[in-house]
Amino acid sequence: MALTLKPDEKPGAGLRRIAHKRLQKLLRALGACDMGCDEAIHAARKQVKELRYVLRLARDELGRKAYRRENQALRDGVRPLAQLRDAAVLIDTLSKLIEPSRGRPRSAPLARFRRDLQARRQPARTRIMRNKQALAQLVGCLQGSERRIKQWPHRDGSWKIVRSGMRRIYQQGRTAMRAANAAPSNEALHAWRKRTNAVRYALEILRCRQPKKIRNFTQRAHRLTDILGADHDLALLSTAAQQEAGVRSAADSALIMSLITERRLALQKRASAIGSKLFSQSGSRFVRELLRG
Repeated sequence: MALTLKPDEKPGAGLRRIAHKRLQKLLRALGACDMGCDEAIHAARKQVKELRYVLRLARDELGRKAYRRENQALRDGVRPLAQLRDAAVLIDTLSKLIEPSRGRPRSAPLARFRRDLQARRQPARTRIMRNKQALAQLVGCLQGSERRIKQWPHRDGSWKIVRSGMRRIYQQGRTAMRAANAAPSNEALHAWRKRTNAVRYALEILRCRQPKKIRNFTQRAHRLTDILGADHDLALLSTAAQQEAGVRSAADSALIMSLITERRLALQKRASAIGSKLFSQSGSRFVRELLRG
């Protein structure tokens, strides 16, 4: 995230500025968005998520009602684009599983599974590309948010409000890590990834305070979200494999599931090691050290 608070800027005004700049950039990108381009759709969804992370940090400034309204509008607006991106992710994730197995007997079932996914993806792709309303709905949602930004409270909040927001975001990440470590379900791991992403982008916004220290924390959070993201993609692939198990032999299905499980366990072990360092402090202590002064 290129937009951060400035050292001499009041946090409330700065968060409004960042949200407005984010929206303008996103609307320009959507104006040139190709619904048939996976990269463009992924970029649009990512930028909407980043905007929602700005809202999380500004939650105390906005108030609960306004925060929920904006967060829900953005979440619902981008939802129609998820199907096409998820279909592409399944194929990319399976390709990464195939690569180490290339040339070995076990690569054949994986290659057949990929052909099945590709065949299933094309009708979904065509259906979504024909749905011009999906992009128009998102643009309309963002334009509404852009208008409402002008109505955000002009209290220009103090750093106390920002500290409160950062403490809550970090503590939520810490709680999500504990839940995922205690019971690593798909839902718990995905929730941990989302909470860690919120920490990462909040840190980016606040990096004017202690650039070096915040950069180190941000890099660690980035590595963690990448690992948890890879695990989530494998979880989606596992679900797809189970749904289509009837079209493969029992041996092929067992092989595919064992490879997915093996890879996920390795990723989750790495995530736990990084997470234990990133979320080693209480929320209060983390913010006290990060945002002194």
